[in-house]
Amino acid sequence: MANSVYKDYINLPAHTDLLSKILNLGISMFPMPVPQQVDPNLRTKDLIETAKTWETSEKRRYFLASLHEAWMATPVKNIRKIVAFGLGPLYTEEAEASPDDLGRYDLGLNKYHTLLVFDMAHMLANKFKNPVPIIFQDVNCNQQDRDWLAEYAKHKDIEMRFLEDPHALLEVDKYTLVLAHGLPGFNVRSVIVDITKREGGPAGFFCENIPQFTTTEEELKAATQFPVDPPSRRIDSMVEYYGMRSMCGIHEWQVELYLKPQKV
Repeated sequence: MANSVYKDYINLPAHTDLLSKILNLGISMFPMPVPQQVDPNLRTKDLIETAKTWETSEKRRYFLASLHEAWMATPVKNIRKIVAFGLGPLYTEEAEASPDDLGRYDLGLNKYHTLLVFDMAHMLANKFKNPVPIIFQDVNCNQQDRDWLAEYAKHKDIEMRFLEDPHALLEVDKYTLVLAHGLPGFNVRSVIVDITKREGGPAGFFCENIPQFTTTEEELKAATQFPVDPPSRRIDSMVEYYGMRSMCGIHEWQVELYLKPQKV
């Protein structure tokens, strides 16, 4: 048992000296639960079957039509890579609702968030002759999820890889389309605003709606409603000072795509 003030409540392996020190310092930790796969024997073909369900979705059809119009109106060559943060594990429930009926906080939506990333890369490559690689960062994706996605990327002929923190963040530059339209688990929008400030922000951002604030009270209220990645005037400044515009979105998912209308 590790020497910890919590020794009456938890048994820690002897090698967890760092964890023991953290507990003794009174630092709070909040492990994030990761939903388990319903069937551990699922294979890539199941993700391909899921993609077929997604391809019949009205949300997908409407968004991709809007996305095509958005990219027709903006310089797509601004985008040289896609970096996606925290889209979640590829969780499936038994008797799950269709993607058109899933809400923002339904775990089953994660896989459709992920499939939409491939849709966006596929459109750039095939409709606009601008193939770009995809980088995923997600601590909640287990090895099975990663293997599925690697095989699916081969199936779609799209370059893809996983990176861990902070390497995925370090990949973000003015030519990056940042995707954080799931529940990323950390304040990714604020971090991106900071690390790309010198370059004038990323090429685009697909994320939770960014409201405009006129008072500090409005900003504080939003922070209590969205404790993980709260909107703020600093994030709103990305839209204003980086010249980004809201081009399209998925209302039921509460997400919008912000793009720069000018060449970077």
